[in-house]
Amino acid sequence: MVLKNIFNILIEDDIIDTPLAFEVGGGLDYSTPITYGSTNINDENYYKRRGFPEQLNNLVSYGNPQDLYSISSTNPTDSFFDYICLGLRYSQEEILENYADFPLCIQYYNITVEHLRTNYGMDLTLMSAAAEPLE
Repeated sequence: MVLKNIFNILIEDDIIDTPLAFEVGGGLDYSTPITYGSTNINDENYYKRRGFPEQLNNLVSYGNPQDLYSISSTNPTDSFFDYICLGLRYSQEEILENYADFPLCIQYYNITVEHLRTNYGMDLTLMSAAAEPLE
């Protein structure tokens, strides 16, 4: 939660920018309605199939992630921050396993990891809750 709050401040203060891949026209569709819920998992507009992870950025504690219920509930910066929060909460292996059926989510997770590593020298994979302590 501490790192989540630090990242939130860095993004709000424009110290960390949102990758162009998250911007409108960059690949994610922020206008077409999405579907959610376990009965819609195979629907082409199911939010994870469209490249959106669960919403983690609005959690005030280490609670369960929430489905994205409406496309109007996100934007490029929120989506990017959700991927940062995803990377802070789960190990890279857990993400690859949990999102194996959603290649766009894996793609945008990798974009997030690479953006932070290349532009800010931050390795999100080493910050996850499941990361091994550095010796």
